[in-house]
Amino acid sequence: MQHRDTNSINMIRATILWCTNNTSATSTIPVFATHLATIQNKLTLIDEYTQTALKKTTGVTTDTKNIRATMQLIAHKCASALSAYAATQKNNTLRAKVNYTLNNMTAKKKEEIDDICQNIHYEATIHLTVATNFGYSQTDLNDLQQAITLYRVRMQDPRQAIITRATALQALRAQIKEIKTILFKQILDSMVQTLRLSNPEFVRGYFQSRQIIDLGTTHAKLRGTIKSTNQQPLISATITLTNPQTAEIIAQTQTNPTGKFAIYKIPEATYTIQYTHPTHQPRTETNIRIAPGKELKRKITLRPL
Repeated sequence: MQHRDTNSINMIRATILWCTNNTSATSTIPVFATHLATIQNKLTLIDEYTQTALKKTTGVTTDTKNIRATMQLIAHKCASALSAYAATQKNNTLRAKVNYTLNNMTAKKKEEIDDICQNIHYEATIHLTVATNFGYSQTDLNDLQQAITLYRVRMQDPRQAIITRATALQALRAQIKEIKTILFKQILDSMVQTLRLSNPEFVRGYFQSRQIIDLGTTHAKLRGTIKSTNQQPLISATITLTNPQTAEIIAQTQTNPTGKFAIYKIPEATYTIQYTHPTHQPRTETNIRIAPGKELKRKITLRPL
């Protein structure tokens, strides 16, 4: 995942936080909350795709709960709109097919809730042309299908093909683009502009949150020294940073004649760091978090073989 993706996601998160912490400012614009909820749902999808793109395997239980909750929220939105449409048409058959409350959905078994949401998606797709004015859109249908797919992947449903890293990145970027160019630029930004006279402080904070801060230009670095137990510097000791999930080598260097080393422009991530020397016992550090713009210092002592 590129820095621009991370920067955009951070902006989306910051803007959502500002809006949710200042709900009274937009209370006079009822549809603001609806569009903000759509963005929050999309952020959940983005987080799921990020997990796949970075090949992270931790926190699966929590992720499954999050994606199920989002799937249910989108499905309930579509079902409610479709139920309202069915009532105007006195179509009791259609209404019965989509008559679910959030509590109903939450009570369903984990193995059946995705099928219920898929059926809602099917009915909502069929009736989209005539029922779209009742509160759902093609975007909602797209997000619902993605949520169902992600949920089934998390549940290891044999009917669902594994999502590849490339597919996850493509879907992630499509969601980011829609949030930035449509939901923010065309909708929320315009609504916030109407508050310039009544609440200039909220407007100022909102557009400050909307600014994308480029963290990609602020790289981290690792530097330090490696010595033997007799405190003599070790020349040509090797320092290796690897991805703990894939064992991929991210960066590597060797100590100079004084035992010093430095690695620059390290991407923000969690690493395994290995220190090795031909005549000494190796040493490994695990789960080392390197934050953007920070300098990590190490004084390493290796024991002779």
